[in-house]
Order: sequence, then structure tokens, then C-alpha cells
Amino acid sequence: MKKVLIFAAIFAAGFASALTPEEKEAQEKARAEAKASEEAWKTLRKEAEDLAQKDFKGGFADYWHDHLDAARALLDSSLTNAVFKNKERIEIFRQMAQYRLEATRDEQGALAEVERAFALPDLTDDDRALAESRRTDLRRLMGLDPEPEPPVRDEAFHLADLAAQQLGSGAWNRAFDGYARFCAEKEGAAFFRERIPAKFAEALAADAKTPCARTAFDVAAWQVRRGEADPGFKDPAFGEWLLGWIDTLPAENRPDAVRLFEYADSFRGRVLDARKEIYAKGVVERAKDEANRVPPRTLENARKFLVFRKAPTGPGRAIDACREWIRETGKADDKVALAKLLADQAREYLARGDEAGARRIWQEREKIVPPRQPVSFACPWWGDAPHDIRGIVQSAFYAKAPKALLTQRYGDNLEFLILTDAALTGREMTTDDGKPFRPSEFFAFCDPSGVKFLLRQYLDNMGDIRAGLAHAPGVEAYIATGIDDPYHCVLFGTDETSKPEDYFTTQYDNGTGYRVTRQDRGTLRFASLYLDDGVATLVEIPWAAAFASMPPETPAWYVEFLNWANGGRSLGGSISVHNRSSFAEMKFEGVDATARLAIERALLPKAKSVFNAALAAGSNGQAEIWSDPELGDQAFWLAKVKPLVDGIRPYADRVKPGMTDEDVADVWDHAGRAMLNVDHDVARLRREWLEEKLTEE
Repeated sequence: MKKVLIFAAIFAAGFASALTPEEKEAQEKARAEAKASEEAWKTLRKEAEDLAQKDFKGGFADYWHDHLDAARALLDSSLTNAVFKNKERIEIFRQMAQYRLEATRDEQGALAEVERAFALPDLTDDDRALAESRRTDLRRLMGLDPEPEPPVRDEAFHLADLAAQQLGSGAWNRAFDGYARFCAEKEGAAFFRERIPAKFAEALAADAKTPCARTAFDVAAWQVRRGEADPGFKDPAFGEWLLGWIDTLPAENRPDAVRLFEYADSFRGRVLDARKEIYAKGVVERAKDEANRVPPRTLENARKFLVFRKAPTGPGRAIDACREWIRETGKADDKVALAKLLADQAREYLARGDEAGARRIWQEREKIVPPRQPVSFACPWWGDAPHDIRGIVQSAFYAKAPKALLTQRYGDNLEFLILTDAALTGREMTTDDGKPFRPSEFFAFCDPSGVKFLLRQYLDNMGDIRAGLAHAPGVEAYIATGIDDPYHCVLFGTDETSKPEDYFTTQYDNGTGYRVTRQDRGTLRFASLYLDDGVATLVEIPWAAAFASMPPETPAWYVEFLNWANGGRSLGGSISVHNRSSFAEMKFEGVDATARLAIERALLPKAKSVFNAALAAGSNGQAEIWSDPELGDQAFWLAKVKPLVDGIRPYADRVKPGMTDEDVADVWDHAGRAMLNVDHDVARLRREWLEEKLTEE
């Protein structure tokens, strides 16, 4: 511990002594002057462009250049303005060259304008590089220099770029930034660890104040925040190495304590705790000076970490530390804040591999926020259901059937749950401003044609909606046709003229060949009807789109409906869209052997139609086309497709009016799915055929 304290003192002293007050003042002055120059150039450029545009009168109009000349003269006269730095003067010369070209196509005059930049006094390496870039840009525009082939940005390219620059210069640092990103994004954490320190050592030998170490750190830290980052960058062991490397550098080359703490804080577990404690103290110290502008969230996290760092280990101590922190921040009675803090600590313990400790802390949280019971409701069989919305709503079956309610607030609404106990249904629903409303009802049923979802919204502004002065609320629906099936997302308005607006499907093959629910493909049906007291919306997924997910083999589907009225209300309690874990369970009921036979009887004509379409020569059916001598592949047809077709055809021929129940069951069991899936099975056979042919010795 003594060594840690000594190191902390040295570390804090390094931050304090990085810049003298005079250096800091000079740095701030330079930044202010650079910003003033940039702002002045933006203003001047707009004024010049407004002038120049007056000479553009549209197609076939006379073209004058008086205003272009005036714009160029305005820029020329501004060069004596002391506010401009060389960077902005170089841009002014380039713009003057552009106006010469546009006015009279004076190429020699334009080239002379950009050459003036090289005569500016006190040109830095960065200034000269910018001037050369603008000259090259102009020459390529005029066709004097060819466009270079895009380089292959491999390691050799980046190393050559570094070698071409003066060590420690601004150009070298920009090249180093590119090399660091290459190491991080293309090769990964191990490559980054091996290459970057060596390159930094070269720069440090040439210029002890080079900022390339901070560049390298920023690149690695950014990889941690990116979801697609190389997993090695997310490994705490890599974080420990990176911070250890930073600690070996001179103080002026290190990122400040705020950035180091934010990076270390992105890792869970104890691996970085010792370093994180040092950085957290540095953050608190820096925050004492408002000029340092420490982000409030970072300061809070640092102080919170130090409180928990002091506490002895163990879940009980962690719970006590949570309560201590809440008291320290003046939120002793804030149950929401305490619940969030306990959840965060439970995740921390889980990240450390202490599952028992995590459960102990979570149990304490559940004393404040009782866990919601998963929503479950029935999807009954309704064999003779009406096919229209009004008939459904006015039926005795619908009147007697239990309905689920969209009562649960959408979002991470801890405060709502804790303060109102609204996880319980039956409570009078109110909007955020306290106005009572009747929650939307949700009713599901299935019949021989498919699964139907009826959402009935009770609205008090139907007069405005009918008059076109208001819109019925939007809905977002998620439907997974089985516990392991991909889910489908449908977004729609509920006006009578609305259609589904967007689709999102998590994709993998569930036995139906990646089918998606889309109205234009006939795999989704959708309609709304205005009633006196609201809007009823019917969403149907035909069995033909979900034949691999029928009861009794699939006993339940999983659904979520989000109604965006009244602050957003959900069926299953989603805390975020696409939140699969909160989907409600919809259990099929009453789908006995007789009901299943009715579904199969309704499906077989559709299945035969799909099979016949696959064999239709006139439309190049998905199966038939392979037998075509010019468009197809005779070998593939004879070896793979024809046996598939020949196996299905006898059963397809038996699909006709007046089939007995025994015929329906036999044809469905032997070929029903094969007929519905024939296009996808042929595509699968083709892929396997090509893979086999392409990989033959």
C-alpha cells in the first residue's frame, strides 16, 4: 500500500507540473488566436461566395465575371488582416485561384495565386504541407497532374509514410495516427502492443513533447467503445498493459487523469482497480479547478469508485457502500437511485465471477423493485371466426374472451414501478399529466387460415381522427413464431388507410427458408377499422408463412405490442425496442386433432399452388428452370431437382376438392411442407451442388 500511495503522489505531481502557468497561458492564447482566424475565414468566405454566386444566372443565360472579380479582390485585400494565420491565408490563395478559373479560365493566373502561399513568412512544416496539398489539388483539377492510384494501406504504406516525415513533427503525428488506427483496426490488440511502443520510442528520442503517445492511447481507447472492436482491446489484461505503458512515459506525454480514468472505468472486474483508484483521485484533484472542466458524470463516477474502493470486500459491504453513497450525494430517500446503484454493483460482481455475491446484491434490489412476472395469455382456437374486424368485435366469442392489456410503461421506468407499483394490472391508468385513460386491449386467436392479433385502442378524439385532423396512434409489433425462432418486427400507423411502414427481421433458417412477414408477399395481412370509441387493428400471419411453427409441435409464440399513445404502453413490459427477453408468451389453446386437420386442409391448395408455380415453364419456375437446355443445368436437374419433384408430385396430384380427412392427413404428413418449401429446397440443393463442384479435387 505504501508503494501505491507514493506512486499516486508522483502521479498527481506529474499532472500538476506538466505545464507552467506561463506555458498554459501561451497555449490558451494560441488556441484563441487560431479559433479567431478560423471564424474570420468562415465569415469572409461566405461573403465572397455570396458575391461570386451573382454571376451564375442559370442555363443559357449570359455569363459575366464582374462579381467573381470582386470576390477575388475582396479576398486579396483581406490578406493584410492580422487576424489571419498562415493556414487561413493559404486557403484564401486557393479560393482566389478558383475564382480566376471560373471567371476567365486563366490557368496561369490561378497557378500563380497558389504559388503565393510559399512566400508567406514563418511557414511551419504543417503550413508548407497544406500549401503543397492545395497546389496539387488545383493542378489535378486542371488536368495537369494525373490522379494517383489509391494506395494499398498496408503496414508497409504506413511505415513509409512515417519515414517520409520528420520525427516528432505535426505531419509525423498525423502519419502516426494513421498507423495506430491500422494496427488497432486491421491487426488487433497484439499487433498494436508490439508495433506502437517502438514507433513512439523513435519519436520520443527526437522530441520529448511529441503527442503521439496520446494519439495511440486515444485509438486504443476508442476500440474499447466500438461494438465491433477486436476482442483483444476489451480484455482487461490489454487495458492493464496499455496503462502500464502510459505510466512509463514522461508526464507531458500522458493523457490527463480524466481520460485515463474514463478508459480504466470501461473495464469491469478488479484487474484495473489499483490504477483506477489513482486515476480517480487525480480526477477529484483536477475537479477542484473549474478551469479543467472535468465532466460531471466522470467526477461522479470517480467519487463513487473511491467510496466503493474503501469498503471491505463482500456483497454485504457493497450493499452498505451503496447506501453510504446515496446518503453522501443527498439522495437518502431516492429509491430509484439506490435500485440503479445496486443493479450496477450486481453486474460488477458478476463480471468478477462472483455469481453468489451478484445474486445477494440483486436480492436486495428486489426488495425495492419486485421482479415483474412474465406476461402470458391464451391464443384460443376459433374455427368459424369472422374474417372482418367488425364481425370479430361484435361477436359473442370476442365479448366473452379474456383480453390482455397494454398497461406496462415502455422504457427503463424504475421510478414509475417503484412509486406507483404499476406492475400490477387493474389499476386505473393515467397519462404523465394525470389524465385517466382506458388501456388498449389485445386479443389473439387462431383459425384455419392463420394467427390473428386484434389491438383495440380506446380514444377520445375519434371525431378529429375521422375528420383528418389527427392520426390514430402508431404501433410497433414483435412476433417470434417459437421460442427459438427469429422475431419479426412490424411498424404501422392505425389509421384506416395506413399500411405497415417498415420491417425488421432477425434472420436465420427456421425450416421455412428465411421467410419474412411482409404484406406485399402475402405473409402479413393488416387492416384497421374506426369504431365509435376508438380504433381496432387486425394483424394476421397466415399459416402458409408459419407452417414450421404450428401447434401442437410449437405450443407457444412470443409477442410484444408497443402502442405509442399515452407515453408508450406495452404488452410484455419492454424496457427497449427489440427487447426479446420481455416478449409475452402466447399459448395456443384448443388446437386439437380436428382443428389441426382444418388447418392442413386449408393449407394444401396453397401448397399445391406453390409447387405448380415452381414447375411452370412459362414463368421460369424455380424448379423447372434447371431443366431448360439453355438457362438451366441438365446435370443438376437430373441429379437433384428431378428426384425432389418426382417425390412430391404423386401427393400434389391428390390435392383436389372432396378429400377425405385421411387423405388430407396423409398428403400433409408426406409432402405438405415439401410443397410449401420447394423453392427454398431447390435453392439449398443448388448451393450444396455448387459447393461440391467447386471444392472437388
